[in-house]
Order: sequence, then structure tokens, then C-alpha cells
Amino acid sequence: MENCYNSSHYKTRKKQQDPSSYRPISLLSTLSKIAEAIILNRIEDTIDAQLIPYQFGFRKNLSTVQQLLRITEFVREGMDEGWDTVAVFLDIAKAFDRVWTDALLYKLIVLRIPGSIIRLMATCLRGRRFSIRVGSNLSSERAIAAGVVQGSKVGPKFFNICINDIPSSRNCQTRLCLFVDDTAVMITGASCNITNELNSYLDLLGKWMISWKIKINTDKCQAAYFSRRRNNPDQPKLYRRAIPWSDSTKYLGVIRDKRLTFKNHIDSNSQCHQIHSISTHRQKIKTLSEQ
Repeated sequence: MENCYNSSHYKTRKKQQDPSSYRPISLLSTLSKIAEAIILNRIEDTIDAQLIPYQFGFRKNLSTVQQLLRITEFVREGMDEGWDTVAVFLDIAKAFDRVWTDALLYKLIVLRIPGSIIRLMATCLRGRRFSIRVGSNLSSERAIAAGVVQGSKVGPKFFNICINDIPSSRNCQTRLCLFVDDTAVMITGASCNITNELNSYLDLLGKWMISWKIKINTDKCQAAYFSRRRNNPDQPKLYRRAIPWSDSTKYLGVIRDKRLTFKNHIDSNSQCHQIHSISTHRQKIKTLSEQ
């Protein structure tokens, strides 16, 4: 495939001198886009038929709204039964950039993807190189050892394959919610037991992530306790580090509080609407003044 161009977008609120403040997005050539579309058309149905049922990202007839409803119903049903629910929202560090290439190819073989397509994908994934241009200065080329192309059609589908063998929950009280790399682990039950049950699963999940070179940013993980009780139980732990409780958590764009009133989400949207209205009026005034 032809070379692609990378455009690095600066992440606001971070230092411009820090390389991690920039997020490169690949701008593929027209030929590469056509080739990816053809490949995806060949393998998409085969892959989707074997994906875990709680993965809702980049799949036909599934969306963020359905995953959000699934989470809300799980919490509501627990409350109706008089149970408490704990949710842990995990932050996968540089999810697309850290995909283990050899592991991805192995999992494509497990899914019985045709060998010719796997060989083509291996060439694309292993033969990538990059250089950095700052002004008129261009660095030497370096090999890209891991990751899938962000901005490509097959990138999200490949990531779904990489985490498709994530450990299943051991009981019906535990639920996994995935939207590509947005991961939530939820458990409902009696307040005296749910944290221990959750920690057991998080231990299993942590070992699986280490074995497949998936890194969790523990500093950005959050835990939510959905209950009518005032006191929170012990904090859940991942890699022996406590995950802090948060009074409100944001997952797939929706803010939830511990009693599921959605008040914080409504207030946040109201503020955004007010800001949008003010900016719109200012733009109209500016246009009129220029006339």
C-alpha cells in the first residue's frame, strides 16, 4: 500500500513541549482506503459472528445508546431487588497504538480468517515506518513495532479482535460492557460481598491484560457505587492499587451519579446549551456589525 500522512492533533490542556500531548491520526491514500474497504467487506461478517456479545463498538445494528441502556437496566434491576451495584470504568492506555501485532495475527488465525488476507495484513502491520517533521526538519525513519493505524477502516475491528478473548464473568451478577476500548466491569449483589467478588474478577482480568501486553492507566480508572446507602464499601483494586470512588462518572458520554438521577448530566448539557447559545448570538452580532 502507498505511504500515508500523519496529522498530529494537539490535546488541549497539556504541555505543547510534551510528545504525549499530540495524537497522530493517519490520513490514508485513496488506494489504501479502497483496499481496506474490500478487505473489510470480505471478513466483517466472519468476525462479527464470533465477537463476544457484550462488545457493541463498530458492529452492525449495535450502538452506544444500546450499551448505555444495558448498563442503566442492570443498575435499575439491582436497585429494585434491594441490591447495590459497583462499576469500574477502565482506561486502556494508548489502546490502538499498543496493539501487539503478533497477537493480532494469531487471533485472526483463531477466527479462521483466510490465509491470504492474514498474510496481506501481516505485511501492512509489520512493514510500517514513520518519521517526524517539525518545520523544515525531518527525522530519520523508524520502524513501528506495535499498534494498528488510527483513522483506518479496519483499525477498530482489529482492536475488537484483540480483546475478544477477555475473561468472561464467573457469575450472572457480573457484567462486562465494552465499546471498543471503553471498558466497564459491573457487579450487583449484597454490599458485603460485591467488592470481594469484583476484586477476584479484576485479578483475573489484570493477568489476562499482562499476558497480551494491554496496559491499564490505573490513575485514570474510576469506580462508582450505585446505592441508596450513604457509606461506600472498600475500594476495588486492580494490580493491588485501589481505584478511587467517584460521585459521578462519565461513560460513553453520559454522566451518572450513585442514585442514577442523571442530574449532573442534565446540568452539564444545560450549561453547554447556554454556552452554545451565547456563542451563536455573539457570532450574529459580529456579522451584523461588519455589515
